[in-house]
Amino acid sequence: MDQTLLNSGLLWASPQKIKKESEAWSFVFDWFNLNDGVKFRLIESNHDDVGSIAYETFNAPRTDGGFALSKYYRTKTINLTIVISWQSEEELNDAIDDLKLATSKMEGFLDITINGIVRRWKATLTGLKFNRRSYNVDFLQNVQLSFSCVDPIAFNVNSISETFSEMSGFIEFEIENKWKVSTDPTIYFIINQATNLTEINIETNWYLFTIWNNFQTWDVIAIDWNSKLVKLNWETIIYSWLFPILETGINHFIISMNEESLTNYDAVVIYQKKFL
Repeated sequence: MDQTLLNSGLLWASPQKIKKESEAWSFVFDWFNLNDGVKFRLIESNHDDVGSIAYETFNAPRTDGGFALSKYYRTKTINLTIVISWQSEEELNDAIDDLKLATSKMEGFLDITINGIVRRWKATLTGLKFNRRSYNVDFLQNVQLSFSCVDPIAFNVNSISETFSEMSGFIEFEIENKWKVSTDPTIYFIINQATNLTEINIETNWYLFTIWNNFQTWDVIAIDWNSKLVKLNWETIIYSWLFPILETGINHFIISMNEESLTNYDAVVIYQKKFL
């Protein structure tokens, strides 16, 4: 048998992996499109990588049991490689200046769309290299950008809310965090009616959170995990630690007031999907 024909037949009979480029990659920093398909085309990104992790164990694991003490996602750097291509050297220089200006902000939002969902990081540009050569008259094929994320955890720009209307002093409910990472809710109370109301308790995931004040009808209370503040009619008030957290899976909530109070209120829980 002709060996050349045999090898050729085996080659074409083997399954071939066809390389495809994503048509849905969307990368935007501070409203500037880094992959517009005209001037700028993104060819490489490490946004799927997990950032650096702080990991702590016992000092003497062989005698102390060898268990981990803590694990913390500390930082994340997103590196992008893009191509800049335009019709003339002058227009290429203008595109370079546009990119420099657009990424010069102290801190902005880096939005990356994945599966139709915008994942957002607070980020700062910490590196920009054009790697230009003498023959790069109307194109640059290896422009490298590095963004340092303020928080390694991204969040969905569209918030999710759960509303409970016309509630009395004691309620129980569950919220299912269907995503992959624990998230931090903001809880609002709108007091429709209050008599002798001096204490509000939120119990979830075995933690108790309490705020004290002389609450009145029409008061608005905001419990914001991100700022670590509780505000009564936009004025900061004291509270007891810990703030409620939505873990992955089912989260059971109990809201209660001091026993001698009579209350009617609306409660709104707002949270975001988060991503490593």
